[in-house]
Amino acid sequence: MARSRVQSIRSNVSGARPANQEPGTIYTNWADRQIGVADAARQPMDMVAVRYFATTASYTPGQLVVQNGKVYRATAVISPGAFDLAKWQEISVQSGSGIWIGADPPPGVPVPGQLWWESDSGDLFVWYDDGDSAQWVQINTTGVTDRSSLYYVATAGQTAFPLGTPDRFNKSANLSASAAVTVMRNGSRLMPVDGLGVGGYTLAGNVVTLAWPAGDGETVIIDIVEA
Repeated sequence: MARSRVQSIRSNVSGARPANQEPGTIYTNWADRQIGVADAARQPMDMVAVRYFATTASYTPGQLVVQNGKVYRATAVISPGAFDLAKWQEISVQSGSGIWIGADPPPGVPVPGQLWWESDSGDLFVWYDDGDSAQWVQINTTGVTDRSSLYYVATAGQTAFPLGTPDRFNKSANLSASAAVTVMRNGSRLMPVDGLGVGGYTLAGNVVTLAWPAGDGETVIIDIVEA
């Protein structure tokens, strides 16, 4: 086999990838801290699955980064800039039993039938996909007197979800002062916005408002516990 010098296509523009290159062509993008190769169809294929976070990089939902020694999954389209915790979900570690154990964040990329035990509440969930939507469904009881879930399919740009508005199953709710609310967005649990403005949603009266707009067809599940 004849030897030849290997050359790569380089770019410092976040999100830029070469198109229609010879299969096997290597490219690098140092703004995104990414390296890749052109596949058999001449399409760019990134090769680094988990990158160190970079303020010069852009990210899409589901992509993984390491930041301050922790692994995070993007929950939104992210433009170059400082690390914004509201747009990232920390990834927990899966136990040897096959059950994902974590106080708040469920598995970042669940598969049907996967279990998640929420250690701070004792709730056990299974990831259920009925072909039209997928969500975490609680499969145990912890002594609460009343529990219900509302399933909304968002329209593009929607942020407000009045709980008195019927969901996709024609259910609605009117919260009491003692009600506890959990909000899931596309299978990821959101934290309420805190005093520093960090979090994924706010609750005012009977309305849940997302911290950033939903995309068309996103699933928002609001779990309500009346103590």
